[in-house]
Amino acid sequence: MLLSDPRDCRGRPKNKRLAININKRYIWLAFLGRMLFLLNFVIYFIFNNLQTSQNIHI
Repeated sequence: MLLSDPRDCRGRPKNKRLAININKRYIWLAFLGRMLFLLNFVIYFIFNNLQTSQNIHI
């Protein structure tokens, strides 16, 4: 992406501050997405175990 280009935030402090804020936001969004993905996997795994152990048919 353009944010990883070092020429974007060199010599312009306003754009550097904006790029830092955008990078923090993207890191936070990636962290939330990874946590939601792991939570979804855990819920799916638990639901499959319950379904195979109790023979629940939906």
